[in-house]
Amino acid sequence: MYVDGSSNKSGSGAGVILKNEEGTRIELSLRFKFLASNNQAEYEALLVSLKLAKEVGAERLIVFSDSQVITSQVNDTYQVKDPNMKKYLEEARADALSKLARPKRRKAYLKDDFFYFCLTS
Repeated sequence: MYVDGSSNKSGSGAGVILKNEEGTRIELSLRFKFLASNNQAEYEALLVSLKLAKEVGAERLIVFSDSQVITSQVNDTYQVKDPNMKKYLEEARADALSKLARPKRRKAYLKDDFFYFCLTS
């Protein structure tokens, strides 16, 4: 799964691509109706992607993101100080991650300018 969030003066949104091993792709583009920082947009993209993965019955997931901040916060490599970001992180862990799978391991890696982490049940 590839996720990306973006924010600028004209608005914010997210893009998600979910691809299975057989090559089937689901692509989503979202425009948010609320103001969001770039990191908030990245978290929104992550949350949408995890919910989509759950809906299609994914048991194993590799999430690629260009946000080192978000992947490092999910993996406890970076601390979260901002209260809004803490809420996003808690939702990602408690809601989406736990419903998708009880991850045995979450670890961030860097490959081809993407940070990614793996979730397996």
